[in-house]
Amino acid sequence: MLINELIDNYRHNWFLLIIRTQNKILYYNLICNDISYYIPYYFITKTGHPKFFSLHLGHLLFEKGIFMVKWLRSSKISMVISTIIRLYVGIVWFLSGFGKISSGNFSASSMIDMAIKNPVKDANGQPAYDFYTSFLKSVVQPNIDVFNFLVEYGELFIGLGLIFGTLTTAATFFAMGLNFNYLLAGMISTNPLLLFLELIILVAGFNAGKIGLDRWVVPFMREKLPFLKKSVE
Repeated sequence: MLINELIDNYRHNWFLLIIRTQNKILYYNLICNDISYYIPYYFITKTGHPKFFSLHLGHLLFEKGIFMVKWLRSSKISMVISTIIRLYVGIVWFLSGFGKISSGNFSASSMIDMAIKNPVKDANGQPAYDFYTSFLKSVVQPNIDVFNFLVEYGELFIGLGLIFGTLTTAATFFAMGLNFNYLLAGMISTNPLLLFLELIILVAGFNAGKIGLDRWVVPFMREKLPFLKKSVE
C-alpha cells in the first residue's frame, strides 16, 4: 500500500522512484510505469520515508546540462571536435568576407532596402521587429559606407580569428552578432546552422582554441589582465 501511494503521489511531478529493499534496490519509472534494476548517476531527493527516494526530472535535465558544459570545456575529445567546428565556421566567414572585399563593389544597401520594405513578419502578418527596422532607417542607411566596411572586414577577421584560434570566444561572439543581425533582416540562409555551431564553440570556451594560438594568447592575456582569469576557462 505504501509503495502504491508513493507512486500515485509522485507520478505527475517526479521521474523516478527508488525503492530500497533488504536485498535489492528497485527503480520505479513513474513515466513508463515499470520497474527497472539499473540507474546511472543522478541526483536523488528523499521523499520523507527512509526507504524511498525520488528523482525529479528537473534534476536530471540540470545534471545532464552541467555535464555537457563541463565536457565541452575540458574534454580532449571535445577539444578536437570544437576545433573542427571552429575551422569550418572560420572558413565560411573568411570566404564570405574575402569575397566581398575582393569584388571591390560590395554594398549592403540593397539588403538594407529589402529589409526595410519587406521586414520579417509575425504570425499576424505584422512587422515582428519594428525596433530593428527603425535602426536600419535611422542609423544604418545614413552611414551605409561605414557599415559596408564593418561587414566586409568584420567577416574577414572573424574568419581569421576562428581559423587560427585567436581570441576564439570574442570572434565567436561577434560572429553570432552578425548572424542575429542577418536573421533580423530576414536573411535565413545558413545563419541558423552557423548560430548552432557557434554556440558549441562559445560554450567550449578556451577548450575550442587550445589547438590554435589561444594556447599562448589566452595565458598571456590572463597574466596581463587579471580580471580575465575566470572568464576564459
